[in-house]
Parts: sequence; structure tokens; C-alpha cells
Amino acid sequence: MRNKQRGDSSSRERRYFPRVRYRANALLISGESRWPVEVIDISYNGVLAATLQQLPLHTRDEVTLHLPTDSGETIRLQGSLAHRNGQYLGLQCKATNIDFRSRLRELIEQRQPLQ
Repeated sequence: MRNKQRGDSSSRERRYFPRVRYRANALLISGESRWPVEVIDISYNGVLAATLQQLPLHTRDEVTLHLPTDSGETIRLQGSLAHRNGQYLGLQCKATNIDFRSRLRELIEQRQPLQ
């Protein structure tokens, strides 16, 4: 195992997949409930979203996110609420099928990773 020293960028950033900025209005679904959210950034394994209202969700609650693309298509991501901080929701999720994974990969590769 690699020794992580203070100041090493890998000790500050634990993500394996890069995050990219992606602003879009999306639909978050949990059970029978649906809420509009604004996507802030995405990666292959997750999304940071914001909401104007307090949602009745708890960590590990299952969610589905319908994420629109620039081309007008929608990618469906399925996962769970990983964390929340005020109006911000960290979703751990993956595309639900091979077509959605391909579209997500294209969307991410078209953008520069966040620093």
C-alpha cells in the first residue's frame, strides 16, 4: 500500500473517477416521489445535485435520476443517497444499461475534469 503523506493530492481526493462540471435540470425519483433537482457535477459513479426544498431522503435511500443530455436524450442513473449537506445531495449511482453507460461516458469525456 502506498504511504500517503500530508499534502499528497491523492490523500485529499479519494475519487477513482474524475468529476466534471455538468449543469442540468434533472428529475430525482425515490419510490413514488419525484423532485426536480439541479445537477452540479457528475462522474461515472455519482452525481452532485442541489434542490430548493428539503427532501425526505436519508443516506442509503434508493434513488433514480433522470439526467437530460445536451442532445435532448435522457440518461437513467440508479443508486442511493450517499450524503447530504444542506441543499446539496451526493448520489452514488450508475447508468442502468449499456446504452446509458455509453452516453454517460461520451458526456463526461467531452468535458474537462474539475480541479
